[in-house]
Amino acid sequence: MPYEWMLILITAVAPTEYNVAALSPFESLDECYRQSVYIDADIERADNQEMMCIKLDPLKLSYGPQDASHDW
Repeated sequence: MPYEWMLILITAVAPTEYNVAALSPFESLDECYRQSVYIDADIERADNQEMMCIKLDPLKLSYGPQDASHDW
């Protein structure tokens, strides 16, 4: 079964600028949420950081290297 959920860490660096880091993939929302509780207890988060589980669409997502988009 492909991973359908991803635990991500979002960091606000400015009011309209955010960094997002993928932490770990999961097969179900329940598993993602359960593991997020353990991870949250093990790390120190700043006030400008939040973790969340996000649903992945395997038909729209590629798990290979991402192509860069240039606005030239």
